[in-house]
Amino acid sequence: MREAVRELAEAGERRVLLNLAGVAFLDSTGLGQLAAASEMLRTHGGQLRVVNAHGPVRHVFQITRLNKVFPDFPSEDAAIESFAA
Repeated sequence: MREAVRELAEAGERRVLLNLAGVAFLDSTGLGQLAAASEMLRTHGGQLRVVNAHGPVRHVFQITRLNKVFPDFPSEDAAIESFAA
């Protein structure tokens, strides 16, 4: 994921949406990758949004309070609209 985000940032993409619908588990390594990807985008003037964090993944975001950093949007459309805000 880090490499994909780096390539996007270097290609000029500033808004990246990460759909977690197929992710059933997220550990500290995954959280670190999300934080690194978000920071990489920020240094290039971009933003990362997360959508469809369900079950244990949502719980990890809540207990680590990273839901404040990566708010989970109810739909891809809502996440895309948030880039304009």
